[in-house]
Amino acid sequence: MKLKSIIGLASIAALLSGCVTAGGGFNCVAKGDMSFERNQMGDYCTLRATFINKSDVSLSPYVELTVFDDHDNTIGSYSVRFDQILPGKQQSNKFVEHINRTNCSNVKKIVVTKAFHAPNYSYSGSRICEVAASYSWK
Repeated sequence: MKLKSIIGLASIAALLSGCVTAGGGFNCVAKGDMSFERNQMGDYCTLRATFINKSDVSLSPYVELTVFDDHDNTIGSYSVRFDQILPGKQQSNKFVEHINRTNCSNVKKIVVTKAFHAPNYSYSGSRICEVAASYSWK
């Protein structure tokens, strides 16, 4: 019984420390996950993000991210805004229309630098916890 209590307390502490790290305080309102896809279109690479709402409230996510090449050089920093996403649903949004003269195979990593709930286009919303910080392709 004591072991279950210790494990439960450790889980809560880990969750709260994750929110402090991700949001700078205890203002985490939701959980989300993201995935990315690359599409080559001639001499251009197009990037699309999908946000999955894993919380029990509707979200209007705003995400800032940085894209890197296979040598860890920065290709660019971008932001993507999603419309309201209902709990348990997902939404895709193209965040880079064209990266000039870049082959999609050179896009190797995307790092999420900020993710927060931004209703009414307000960029001062609460942080969204548990969005993975880095995505990469081989």
